[in-house]
Amino acid sequence: MGFLSEIISIISGFIDDSYYSSSERWFDNIWRKLNRPYMAEGILELRDGKLYKKFLVTFHDGSNIVVVEDNDEGYKLRHVRLSSDHKRQILQEGYLTIKQYNNMENFFDYIDDNLTSNWLENFHNAWGDSLSDEMVLQSVKEASDFFNMNAPMNVHEDWTTGVITGMSFTENDDILVFNREQMQSMGITDKEGFDLVMTHEGAHRALQGLNTGFDSHQEELCCDYMAGVRAGLNGMDEGKLSASLSDAEESQTHPDGAARVKAIEDGVSFAHEYMESHNGTPPAFSDCLEHFENLYASRKRY
Repeated sequence: MGFLSEIISIISGFIDDSYYSSSERWFDNIWRKLNRPYMAEGILELRDGKLYKKFLVTFHDGSNIVVVEDNDEGYKLRHVRLSSDHKRQILQEGYLTIKQYNNMENFFDYIDDNLTSNWLENFHNAWGDSLSDEMVLQSVKEASDFFNMNAPMNVHEDWTTGVITGMSFTENDDILVFNREQMQSMGITDKEGFDLVMTHEGAHRALQGLNTGFDSHQEELCCDYMAGVRAGLNGMDEGKLSASLSDAEESQTHPDGAARVKAIEDGVSFAHEYMESHNGTPPAFSDCLEHFENLYASRKRY
């Protein structure tokens, strides 16, 4: 019995959660040493059958760093005790998040330091009751839900409207900014119009890390197309979004307004046609992306 117990002990020593636990402690130690971080994520990344520690950090200014352990020799996946769901995730996605950090105290310090004291009052004066600050956050969340993503880690007013994507394999470090004066000048003054703008920005987030081969014009059109898809699936009025873009001039990063309106209309049409031919079942994101690629990806400029 003593010999058998020794064998069982040796096996248990190999198939355990020691690497998982030591990784958590290492992440905790790095987090404590950082100077005013906003958010971080400790992951185990799968490479050549082994797990390696990686700490992804985002600061309040949107900058990112990746911290790795120099002498990390990795640990064989088959020797780590994980649930079946965790193993499935790591095999499908190539990594597993084991701990997340969010320094809300520093976040509120940052907000207090960088937003004017009358920001909230100005916000309500500009938007009135038609689009409250709660509605903005709701709109962002609903757009994220449409793409089956978490909401961005930070949403705030800035000089423009757009999304700052962080590391390509996760949407958890994205920052979304908007400018209410820009929205008003574009004619986006109600939640439904704003919903479709946020869908456009959400599509940028959904596309990050995908090997689409899109140039900047193609990606912008794809995001417009996805806004059209959502409008078509949910009976939303895409008119304000289309009108806001119709006179836009072509730039180095964006196609002209006519092409963008056409992309929105194509998205609406695809949503209607797909639902009709699939007994009311909505298309998956991959279906929409495939249809867009068939329509647009072979073109270089519009």
